[in-house]
Amino acid sequence: MIDKDIKHEVIIEDGKTTIAGQRAMLLSVKTIATQQKELERLVGEKWGEVVYEAERKAIQEAALQIFGLKQLDSFTKGKTFDKKRMVDTLVDIFNCAGYGVLKLKKFDEKKPYALVTMEKSTIPQEYEKRNSPVCFRVAGILAGGAEAVFMVPMKCKETKCMSMGDSHCEFEISRR
Repeated sequence: MIDKDIKHEVIIEDGKTTIAGQRAMLLSVKTIATQQKELERLVGEKWGEVVYEAERKAIQEAALQIFGLKQLDSFTKGKTFDKKRMVDTLVDIFNCAGYGVLKLKKFDEKKPYALVTMEKSTIPQEYEKRNSPVCFRVAGILAGGAEAVFMVPMKCKETKCMSMGDSHCEFEISRR
């Protein structure tokens, strides 16, 4: 699966959209931003944690399936995988999803650690300027993908966000 060109794995037929073997739905950025804003209104400050955890869990499972792995357990422990190639594959898939342009800036397989930037981030463009980041969905996606790659619990923190006036969004991914 890793060797295939992800851009050619988008299939739309019979009322289904599939990307890299995973069922998908196409939603407008405005719809996603409106959902986030409504969740923030209803739940308060915890809204970001809800979105982050939901995405982290869903993407971890999807990424494991993409790589033909069952789960983070003894089945995967002790096996070696080309982690950089796995990361590159997930970045390719992410860049087809419409969130923005993700770029891997630093990657340390041993720590494990990654620093990524996202240019042209779509969700922050739907917000007025804020004092806090809004890309919890993307952070959860990155954490879940990192867990599938590194096979340990991972976390992701957004350190820059276009919603705060930054020119791009930036995420640090590290061990939990």
